[in-house]
Amino acid sequence: MEQFDEHLLAPVYLEFYQVLGAKAVQLVHDNYGGNTVSFPDHYNDREKAAAYVREHATEKAQTLSQETGYNIRTIRKWKKTAD
Repeated sequence: MEQFDEHLLAPVYLEFYQVLGAKAVQLVHDNYGGNTVSFPDHYNDREKAAAYVREHATEKAQTLSQETGYNIRTIRKWKKTAD
């Protein structure tokens, strides 16, 4: 396994490294071939996450919580405002 210098890692890889360790960084790097790893917009923007939840209001709150990273209470609040 490679040794990683935290100062040289891109922000996404740095978070993986800090939370999950070097093995996780290696797995992500191997799977994506060093390409930029990008996440769906609704993971980073609260308004987009709310819109995503409203579009998928028929799904379970727990599932939406796992998909977006927001807690179930917030998901339920957003679901109530869906048409």
